[in-house]
Amino acid sequence: MGVGDRIRKILETKDLSQKEFAEILNIAPTTLSGYITNKREPDIGTLRNIALKLGVSLDFLLEVKTEEDPMVLGNEEWELVVLYRTLSEEQQEFILEQTKLMSKHNVRDRSGVTNH
Repeated sequence: MGVGDRIRKILETKDLSQKEFAEILNIAPTTLSGYITNKREPDIGTLRNIALKLGVSLDFLLEVKTEEDPMVLGNEEWELVVLYRTLSEEQQEFILEQTKLMSKHNVRDRSGVTNH
């Protein structure tokens, strides 16, 4: 998956058109289209601006991963983060509590404790 694929996926998640995002970045829609189709590569300044405006890291856009770092997020994890940030504070709290419950349940399952 290239930089453009990740940009497109985030735009879809945020329900933001390429034209709207090009306006936000103050670049031509054709330039953004070139990035999204992986026919052009943005310079580092533009890439930084894209990451900033989308609320993701440069590492995510560039798919920089190190196996030693457990905090590096994969594509699905980043998608969850992006979606989470679109929720209201109340919805975020609800999701966080539900996730904690599911995590607690998984820990119990691995420890051999039977849940009723």
